[in-house]
Amino acid sequence: MSIIGNSLKSIYSRLTSIQPAIDGLAEIGVNVKNSAGEMIRVEEILTNLSSKWSYLSKEQQQNLGLQIAGENFICQPNWKQLENNGVYR
Repeated sequence: MSIIGNSLKSIYSRLTSIQPAIDGLAEIGVNVKNSAGEMIRVEEILTNLSSKWSYLSKEQQQNLGLQIAGENFICQPNWKQLENNGVYR
């Protein structure tokens, strides 16, 4: 379970600090900041992402997953485990 915890911490950080991840989310209509320029809670960002996930092609999911999770994590089975547990759908 610690692997998933560490992975989520990494994802949380990347969602709000890595420009390719921020840009990738914006491209599908998921903002990380509100209209006042304040950071949106990560839980809300993930909820917004999950509502759009199933409409993305597998290629889009893979690319966005790579931007959000990073190369090391996306290559591990943990990404699929998170997806299967409803974190990303």
